[in-house]
Amino acid sequence: MCLLAGALFAYWKLPFSQPFIDWLNSLGFPAARAIDYTDLSSLIMLWPAYKLQPYNYLPKRLTHGLKIPVLLISLFAIVATAPPRGYYGHSYDLPKGFIWVYQDCKTKLSTDRILHKLDSMQIAWHQDSVIFFPANTRHLYFQYQQPGDNNTILKSFQSLKDTTIFYETVYNPFYIIPQVIVEQDTLKDIRFRITDEGKKRRIQVLTVTRDVNHEYTYKESLDLIKKYKKKMQAFLSE
Repeated sequence: MCLLAGALFAYWKLPFSQPFIDWLNSLGFPAARAIDYTDLSSLIMLWPAYKLQPYNYLPKRLTHGLKIPVLLISLFAIVATAPPRGYYGHSYDLPKGFIWVYQDCKTKLSTDRILHKLDSMQIAWHQDSVIFFPANTRHLYFQYQQPGDNNTILKSFQSLKDTTIFYETVYNPFYIIPQVIVEQDTLKDIRFRITDEGKKRRIQVLTVTRDVNHEYTYKESLDLIKKYKKKMQAFLSE
C-alpha cells in the first residue's frame, strides 16, 4: 500500500501524468494539478506510516465495515485539495505570460529614494489600484432585439470576434512599471507595493508579465520568481 501510494503520488506530481490529465479533460472530467517537485519531499512520511502498527480500538467486524467508506472519503480528501483554475469565485482568465509573484524583500532606502532610483534609470512608473483581466465568457450570453422586431435574440459572448470583455479587479494601491528590459527579457506590467516598517521598507512584487505568447507552468514560474527576486535585491543594495 505504501509503495503504491508513493508511486501514484509521484506519477501525479511529475510531468509524465500530463497525457492522462489531458485524457480526463477530453472526457469531460476537469482535472488539474501543479507540478511542484518540492511536494515529493512528503514521500518520506511513508516510512513511518509503514513501520507504525495500527491499534485496534474497534471490533474487527466494525473495522472491516468501515474500510470502503473510509477509502472513498480518503480519495476525495487526497485529490480535491484545491479548486481548478478559474473556480476561485471570479469569472476571469489569466492572460498568457502573466505570473503571480508575491515575493518581497526589505531595504533601508526610503520610498522616495526607491522611486528616485527608478527615475534615474529612466524607468517609467505610476500608481494604480485596478487590474483588468480577460473575462471568462464561456457560459455567458447577451440578449438583444432588432429594431421593429419583438423577438429577442441570445448571442454568445464568445462569438464576438472583434470584441474583448474585461473583468475589473480592485486591489490596495500599488506601483506599476509598464515595461523594462532585464538581461534581454522584456518584462511588462511589473506591479509592486512599498510598505513602511519603521527603519526599513518592504517591497513586494505582486505580478509580472514576461512572454505574452507563452503560458508558464508552475515550475517555470517558480524559477522566474527566484531569478527576479535576486535582481530586485541587487537593485535595492546600497
